[in-house]
Amino acid sequence: MPQNSFTGKRVALALFFFSLLAVGLISFRDYGLSWDDPNNQLLGDCADGRLHGVPIKGCGSQHQVVHSPLLELTITELQHAFSLRDSRQQYFCRHLVVFLIFWAATIAFYRLCSYFFADIDCWPVPCWY
Repeated sequence: MPQNSFTGKRVALALFFFSLLAVGLISFRDYGLSWDDPNNQLLGDCADGRLHGVPIKGCGSQHQVVHSPLLELTITELQHAFSLRDSRQQYFCRHLVVFLIFWAATIAFYRLCSYFFADIDCWPVPCWY
């Protein structure tokens, strides 16, 4: 009997995380434009320009860097790899990558919670918040 319960829990987990992924893949284009998206895009462009030795207009002391440009640089490189030149497509790419990072972090957070709280059987509760 415990084996069936364990299998049922694994199926429910897979269904939960697959559903979360499906909702994100369906809705990432409907996210809209947040107030810091243009600033983050500029940060990625500036980091990419510095990496490749190409000056980018708008990069200077007025740009307030409040975090590492690693994520922005990675997204900018993905945009170049897929030849995304239209700003709309670039923002869709940005939103998709950020969602996929969130999805992977949710799985990692679940694994962490299940490691430390293995005896508690409310598995998805931490992931809902």
